Amino acid sequence: MPTHWHEDKIGGMAAMQQQGVPVVTSKLTAILAVENGKGTPDITFATDTTFTVGGQRFEVYYPGGGHTLDNVVVYLPQQKILLGGCLVKDLQTNTLGYTGDADLGNWPTATRNVQQRFPKANVVVSSHGPWGDKTALSHTLDLLQQQQ
Repeated sequence: MPTHWHEDKIGGMAAMQQQGVPVVTSKLTAILAVENGKGTPDITFATDTTFTVGGQRFEVYYPGGGHTLDNVVVYLPQQKILLGGCLVKDLQTNTLGYTGDADLGNWPTATRNVQQRFPKANVVVSSHGPWGDKTALSHTLDLLQQQQ
C-alpha cells in the first residue's frame, strides 16, 4: 500500500497490478496519482481505516498534509510498529528531503497528530533511512522548526 503518490511509493504499482496484486490507496492518493500520470490504484478508502490481512491487523491514518497533501501512516498495533513513510524523518538525516509538494505549514501538526494517535509505538520506520523509535517524530519536528 503506497503511503502517498510520489514515485518512491507508487512507482511499482503497475508491476504489482500485472501480477494480480491489488493496489490499495487513499482516495486522495488515487486522485493525485492519476493527475500526475502515476496510474490508477485498484481499491481506495475515504477515511482512516483498519485492515486485517492474514491475521495481521494494521491501521491506516491520515494525519493531515505534511510531506505531501495525501501522506498516510500505517500502524501495526500487535508489534507496536509505526510506518511513518516520508512524513517522518530518520534520526540520521538533517534535512526534510524533497519539499516541492509539501504542506510545510501543516506538517508539524500532522506529526504531532501521529505522536498523539500512536503513543505506544516502539519502532518507527521512515522511508529513507534506518528504523528508530518515537524520537524520530520529535526529530522531524525539530527539522521542521529549523526550516522556518
